[in-house]
Amino acid sequence: MERNNMVVFCWSSILYKLAGVFAGGKTKKLDTESFSDDVIIDILSRLPADHVLECRRVCKRWLALTSTASFAELQLKRATPAIVAGFYDGNLQGFYVNDALSPRQQIIEQNCRLITSCDGLILGKRDSPSYDFIYNPITQDEITIPGQLKAGYMCGLYFHPATKEYRMLYAFDQNHLFQYVIVSLPTYSRRTLYNQFYCRPANPEAVLVSGNLHWMVEHIKGRNRLKTQEDNDPCANSILRFNIATENFDTMPHPECDSCPGPDCGSLQLFEVDGMISLCQRRSYSVHLWTCLDYPSWQWTRRYKFNLTHNLFSTRSLTDSTDCLLWIQNDELLLYSKRKGLFLYNLKLHSIRGVRLAGWKKHQKYNFFPYTKSLVSLRK
Repeated sequence: MERNNMVVFCWSSILYKLAGVFAGGKTKKLDTESFSDDVIIDILSRLPADHVLECRRVCKRWLALTSTASFAELQLKRATPAIVAGFYDGNLQGFYVNDALSPRQQIIEQNCRLITSCDGLILGKRDSPSYDFIYNPITQDEITIPGQLKAGYMCGLYFHPATKEYRMLYAFDQNHLFQYVIVSLPTYSRRTLYNQFYCRPANPEAVLVSGNLHWMVEHIKGRNRLKTQEDNDPCANSILRFNIATENFDTMPHPECDSCPGPDCGSLQLFEVDGMISLCQRRSYSVHLWTCLDYPSWQWTRRYKFNLTHNLFSTRSLTDSTDCLLWIQNDELLLYSKRKGLFLYNLKLHSIRGVRLAGWKKHQKYNFFPYTKSLVSLRK
């Protein structure tokens, strides 16, 4: 956290010299022509997306330089991930961004439910009237998803590298076989895929690593079997993988497959750590974390094994009430508990500290996923 604050301070100081101080609604004039386009782009692309919007008001030149697709792509690559939190208590629903785990949180959208996020674009649902949408909280751009897609199960949102367009992946249940459909944005053109597996993702929060989307498979009794007569072991086919370039599927085993009974697969959760696919399993007090260090050969290594006992809390064990592990950063686990809220567990010190969750209410329903502020737009 101190390092992040120092970086922000350094770049803020540079921008101070470049653009002057914002005060009283006016900006001091400054000759920015002495700086090349490359220098300005390099500096501004290191700022959070919402700060870039403020910098666009400095002059028309900065506005033009930061309004291109190439700038949005560069800023996205350099941006620091945050956590987006969706909440629902039966009466009120919406979401907000927990930015860099700081106390500066603000509800940015209400009357909607979150599904997933990709490159700063949030996919969600509204109930009144009922429709799905994709929304960028920074730019305020929003598009509405055609109603006929609501019959499908949203599996993910991704960027197709060859066509430079965003696409949605849906699963449709047809005669006990899941048929997958790709929808291109913003044209909504569709293409049906042939999928050889009788399965679908357990949830739409895909993990993107090495050009593949990854999900834990939802085990539906009597349906998660290969069309061929190959190994039907659910553990051997517990991770569904989708290549975003070739748009082909396959399934992979989770680590230590032989020692994991099928029903226990439900306690597994995928996430990304330092550009690698990782997996967490909770068993009573015990938490196991693996990382796939050799992705091409799918070789997993146990990275951490530890206990979260009742000694850390005044109530029951952490794992009895923990909904999800969100990420690992700087040897700290970010977790969410219905009883305790959002907190960080230090893997080296075995200590816990709480993270402020705006408007958090005990037992209120939440869902979380990584989110990066961006200037990405779906509009052509």
